[in-house]
Amino acid sequence: GAGADIARRLTARVIANPQAGRGRAGRHWPGLSNRLAEAIGPFDHALTSAPLEAARFAAQAAAERRPLVVSVGGDGTVNEVVDGLLS
Repeated sequence: GAGADIARRLTARVIANPQAGRGRAGRHWPGLSNRLAEAIGPFDHALTSAPLEAARFAAQAAAERRPLVVSVGGDGTVNEVVDGLLS
């Protein structure tokens, strides 16, 4: 409903590549997630599992007018997120 849409727009989106750092991002996701929540407050996340998925997640976050989009991964993940935000 409308309340869920408003709440989603006020929530940050974290886009993470669990394969980044030879899989360290995925293995350490619970700790990373806790630290991110302490730093930025509540967020929802999308974990990538295929090429160009981060771009799609970022474009969706932009369409939802998320106040903050965070990329967790390497250069490729960051590049995809930026491309998605600018698309």
